[in-house]
Amino acid sequence: MYGKDGDFGLVKVKSHSFISEENLFTFSNCGWHKCNEKYRIDRDKETYGIIFVTVQGEGALEVDGTRYRLKKNTIAFVPKGKRVCYYTPKEGLWEFYWLHPKGKMCDVLLAEIEIRGVFINKIAATKNYCDIIEDILKLSDSRSVKTDIEISMKIAEFLHLCRIDLLIKEDVLSISERAMAYISEHKNENVTVESCARALFISPSHLIREFKKEKGITPHKYLMDERLKEADMFLSLSTLSVKQVAFLTGFSSSAHLITAYKKHFGRTPKKESKNT
Repeated sequence: MYGKDGDFGLVKVKSHSFISEENLFTFSNCGWHKCNEKYRIDRDKETYGIIFVTVQGEGALEVDGTRYRLKKNTIAFVPKGKRVCYYTPKEGLWEFYWLHPKGKMCDVLLAEIEIRGVFINKIAATKNYCDIIEDILKLSDSRSVKTDIEISMKIAEFLHLCRIDLLIKEDVLSISERAMAYISEHKNENVTVESCARALFISPSHLIREFKKEKGITPHKYLMDERLKEADMFLSLSTLSVKQVAFLTGFSSSAHLITAYKKHFGRTPKKESKNT
């Protein structure tokens, strides 16, 4: 149903036929989705387990009747055997990568996490996960012992990252990473440098100095960039007007969004005529 692009959104998905799965990290399938509210998966029993890494927007996950919010820069693990439903909320957009790990090697590596049941955590960035899945998607086009080993190595790397990010303590993160996590969670609200600094128990000047030193930009610039990325996604994949998108992404008005959008992307939004 979701093996190719459709009215629900965009998709890249692959499985792989291993010549031999013995002593290898394997998977059922993996891929990438950028979906609107028409996307929904219901399973009475999750066969292999699944790992989600949310890149943009927000998804909803229900496991054995309990609902979780899959926000940007979060990772979520659902063990096999669970009743699971995941979908894009109404009028929302959800961009994410996923992996269905499979086999004894994966089970062993995930055993410590699986004891906790469903586990969700914030992560500093999604790039490493995205790159690994993209590599697996490319490798899955060929079939050889060498390819099988390369895919196994990629899956092992992915799962080791999961173990770190699902078990890591927040105080291990740097100031900029903690600030990015806070901004990602509150970017559609009236978030400021001052409110972010208060949440991190540091002064605004210290936050600005450390953030710029670690990331090369100010927290305010990062916040605006994140809002504009999300606005661009809404404008590209939904029927919402510029005015509606401005409200959803934390801009004070459609005019504010249009001005910032043009400055950032070098063009005006395609739906500028729908700003009222």
